[in-house]
Amino acid sequence: MRPTIRVPALRSIPGAPAALAALTAIAAACSDPAGPITAGAHPTAAAAARAPAPTGERIAFVRPRADGSSAIMTMNTDGTDIRTVTKGHTDGSPSWSPDFTRIVFERDAFQIVTVSANGRKPRVIGTGFDPVYSPDGEKIAFARLVANRASIFVMNVNGTAVRRLTDAERNDNRPTWSADGQRIAFAGAGEGTAREIYVMNADGTGVRQVTNCAAEGANCGEPDWSPIPGDDRVAYSVFVPLGQLRLIDADGDGSFVTLAREAASQASWSRDGQEIAFTKTALGAAGTDVFAVNVATKQIRRLTTDASHNREPAWSR
Repeated sequence: MRPTIRVPALRSIPGAPAALAALTAIAAACSDPAGPITAGAHPTAAAAARAPAPTGERIAFVRPRADGSSAIMTMNTDGTDIRTVTKGHTDGSPSWSPDFTRIVFERDAFQIVTVSANGRKPRVIGTGFDPVYSPDGEKIAFARLVANRASIFVMNVNGTAVRRLTDAERNDNRPTWSADGQRIAFAGAGEGTAREIYVMNADGTGVRQVTNCAAEGANCGEPDWSPIPGDDRVAYSVFVPLGQLRLIDADGDGSFVTLAREAASQASWSRDGQEIAFTKTALGAAGTDVFAVNVATKQIRRLTTDASHNREPAWSR
């Protein structure tokens, strides 16, 4: 284990397994126990549907401030032209609207706020955390505490028609939509069980576990579904003791691919499906930074290089 490696702080959810409290403590590289995913890895239809990155494509991320607050920032996909979108609060978990004009995020732990990409017109639309726009831009999935447990909810983009999708059997968070908007993946853990990645229909039916991190003595979290139509790959983080960024097919046999190690976490797919932004600590760095990994080659490039704890990247798509 390299002493300079750190895992960015993760939200603690009441009732989650005790192992989650140690997520930042261990990060070790290890080999893949499984080969490449066999279903849906490179769909022909999806490849044909890939659109070039739009002009002005950007990545949102979170940067802590010296006063204890945290701001939503944006930058070009090469790490240049960093701009401040929000300030004066504890903001996190950004997600872009499909037209790239607005960002939804959580504020001060339990407010859900939308703001224009230039920081204007902030609006509180509800309570909860981990908000994410649907692919058609009409709904927002999010998590909310109910009786000291987190469940997945969905609402209209104006905060109306709030509907609960998951029950109280687990602590559920980090929802992410499939490209067609028909399904949602999320992280969940029952009492005393490992955190795993689950998939369900967008109406909350058909919940199914797709990972088996418990078999490795690990916890899984922070899923992000490929934005390419027909591509059912979900990127996710593995914590304790692995500290890895992986891909798994939502309809596959449980096999996975490891894209990055050494406390890599917080995945966010690029619009064209070719790269995934993520967070980790660079060797010898004081804080965490945002990186991007090429899905096909596993080549990694670093996007932020300051001494802050940059985290939670969200690619405009």
